[in-house]
Amino acid sequence: VNLGYHLSIVCGERSGRVQVSLRCTREFHEKTGIDLASDLAEPLGRLLNGAGGGHSTSAGVNGYGSLERTIELCESIIKDLLATRK
Repeated sequence: VNLGYHLSIVCGERSGRVQVSLRCTREFHEKTGIDLASDLAEPLGRLLNGAGGGHSTSAGVNGYGSLERTIELCESIIKDLLATRK
C-alpha cells in the first residue's frame, strides 16, 4: 500500500510515560541518510530519560514526559537532521 508518506511518527502517553513508534520508507532513508534508530530514537530516548533503538527504517522509544514535549523534541531533532543532510 502506498499512502504517499515517507516518515511516520506515532506517539502515546499514559501516566507520565511516553512511547514513540517510528517508521520510514527505504527511499526516505537512502535519500536523507537518516537512520531512525541511531539518529532519532536513541537521542530522543536519552532526552526523555528512557531508551530508544531499532533499525534504520523502524525504531521505537520509551521514556518519561508529556506528549507535547515528546512531539516538540521529535520535530526539533528531525528538522536539525534534515538541515544538516541537504
